[in-house]
Amino acid sequence: MNLVYLLKITTAKETKQAQDDRVRLTEHFIQTLPLLLGKYIADPEKVANLLLIPQYFDMEIYTTSRQEKVSFFLLSV
Repeated sequence: MNLVYLLKITTAKETKQAQDDRVRLTEHFIQTLPLLLGKYIADPEKVANLLLIPQYFDMEIYTTSRQEKVSFFLLSV
């Protein structure tokens, strides 16, 4: 049995777009995620879903935008 593996090779443009999207996502949620966590703290399922979002962040954005306290909060949750 022959197995064929299809690999998606991303272009430089696609890689750049993905990085830009990651930065925009991070910048947006850098302020709103703590508010959303506070709002839905009583609903464990929603909090669990919200805590999945940071895995897509560009963590360097926190230090460049001086949000170390927010990142420490997210890492401690």
